[in-house]
Amino acid sequence: MPIEIDLDSVIDRLVEGRGNKPGRTVKLQEYEIQYLCTRSREIFMSQPMLLELEAPIHVCGDIHGQFSDLLRLFEYAGFPPEANYLFLGDYVDRGKQSLETICLLLAYKIRYPENFFLLRGNHESASVNRIYGFFDECKRRYSIKLWKTFCDCFNCLPVAAIIGDRILTMHGGISPELQSLDQIRMLARPSEVPDTGLFADLLWSDPTPGLSGWEVNDRGAGCAFGADVVASFTKKHDLDLICRAHQVVEDGFEFFASRRLVTLFSAPNYCGEFDNAAAMMSVDEEMVCSFKILKPVSKEKENIDVASPTKGNAKSYGGLEKTKDLRLRTAGLLSLLPLLFFLFLTSSYSSGRPPLVRDDPGAGGIQNSVIVPAYHEAENIPVLVRRVFAAVEAELRDASTTEVVIVDDDSRDGTAEAVDALRAQGYNVVLVTRTSADGEMGLSSAVLRGFQEARGENWVVMDADLQHPPESVPAFFNAMSAHRGHSFVIGTRYGPGGAVDKDWPFLRRLMSGVARSLARPLTSTSDPMSGFFGLTRDLYVQSQPVNPVGFKIALELLLKTGVEKHTHAGHELSEVSYAFAKRTVGASKLSSKTIIKYLYHLANLYRWRMGFFGLVLFEGLLVGVCWVALYALEVGNAFWKGRRRRELRKRKEGRLEV
Repeated sequence: MPIEIDLDSVIDRLVEGRGNKPGRTVKLQEYEIQYLCTRSREIFMSQPMLLELEAPIHVCGDIHGQFSDLLRLFEYAGFPPEANYLFLGDYVDRGKQSLETICLLLAYKIRYPENFFLLRGNHESASVNRIYGFFDECKRRYSIKLWKTFCDCFNCLPVAAIIGDRILTMHGGISPELQSLDQIRMLARPSEVPDTGLFADLLWSDPTPGLSGWEVNDRGAGCAFGADVVASFTKKHDLDLICRAHQVVEDGFEFFASRRLVTLFSAPNYCGEFDNAAAMMSVDEEMVCSFKILKPVSKEKENIDVASPTKGNAKSYGGLEKTKDLRLRTAGLLSLLPLLFFLFLTSSYSSGRPPLVRDDPGAGGIQNSVIVPAYHEAENIPVLVRRVFAAVEAELRDASTTEVVIVDDDSRDGTAEAVDALRAQGYNVVLVTRTSADGEMGLSSAVLRGFQEARGENWVVMDADLQHPPESVPAFFNAMSAHRGHSFVIGTRYGPGGAVDKDWPFLRRLMSGVARSLARPLTSTSDPMSGFFGLTRDLYVQSQPVNPVGFKIALELLLKTGVEKHTHAGHELSEVSYAFAKRTVGASKLSSKTIIKYLYHLANLYRWRMGFFGLVLFEGLLVGVCWVALYALEVGNAFWKGRRRRELRKRKEGRLEV
């Protein structure tokens, strides 16, 4: 038997942390933590692998060591035992306070074993949290022995729960092997997470828009499944809803398969870099679902409740909130235009620095280099690298002449370990890690640093988030080959065969359209906002100095290299159409600061290209486009308001299906 501790004292000390500055640690004795692991392990083993729960209950997604946000969730919905809770896994890694997070959750599990429930996520596995931060936190603050004790506890966690026989929950997703829920009940514990099979699928699988049936998951574990699979599974098992976590979603929750599946994510402003909201799903006694939205700390007053009028199948009014938010930002930008104009006039635009490259091109037989700027993309990088080399091998027949250069801005999220693992598997990957001491961070300077490190004669630049399809990379290299002779190749979403994921939000489409309209006068390419492009080493060396700032380096390179678009072969610039995909792992890094930086950079490019007249032209375009966007947002806001009023009226009249 473990040594008894004062459990209430442990809980009090942890909860009192809400008065501390975020990130400030809470000191617990190692023997107290040992008790939490050992006692909760016994409770987990006494309860089934498939929990059978009753409403009312709050369901939460990934927390990832964001302890202060966990406390905010409890403040919002009520601290135990005021409310019942089910957490869907991924309590550790990434965030700075994984220990406080998991200790409070285990303490509540011990204190309220029949009201507080924890499922296992893919990060509750030694092979994963050894890499992504939890091991290092345990070692630094306590001991490796304590980390092993946690892993023993994690090996006993249940993997799924069913609420009121209508809502099935797990961390990842369903499995092609899952024919009966009894199969989950029969999974053995304690157990590490296997590489394949039902156990792994429940923790690793992902719903995938546009997919029909089952496919291998890009993560390298679990399966990818389409909406048709969800529909048949819920019908077969008489379920209203599948609720899972495992993926960052912008609004904290996101529906799939005609609202038969919902993804929850409960860590706002994930990793301190993403502007995502968090959400928890509340299921009341009548099995009616609603969502509590938790904004990042800077937007805390905007926390909202999103009601659902249907059982197990909620409706979202998030579009109304996002439309209001963007309307305010657009109106604010219009009011700031005179000040911005003054700043543009009085500021100095750096002409940039001369192109810097290696003096040994072709070293090691490398002809082609793929340059990938990255920040907090450890989960995407292995998938991207494997798909790039598979595509090159299939199209160009020889992948040995290709390298991938990853320029990482000191992510500390396991990127280095992921690259080491890829190298061990024989992939030609170069990792350049920059720190703040290097003096330059950000996307544009990362691309230029990649040019310095690249050994190939032909370069392709792409994002790490898999929105640029790796299968298109060979088309860029083919266009730059000797017999084609193009020196600059721009990827386009708007040329013949190009596309944007149909699930890309309307507001993001609108913002992209505005940005593209502002950039079009500078170049004739159909997609001046593209971050997917290629150029030759020789063209870059001959270019004018390039500024290592800004959001869209391709646009500056188009201007500084002087290439122009022609519709017939033999000229320097060509286009490759591609389908822009929706991000599947991680969250967008687009923020208000990024937008302002883009506008500032664009104004300076206008001035560089056209002088004072260019600045006046840009100001006029910006005013016009902003007013058009504001009008579109007003129309959108009226639509959402009308929709919400109609839904509420139907609810009052009792005409909604329940």
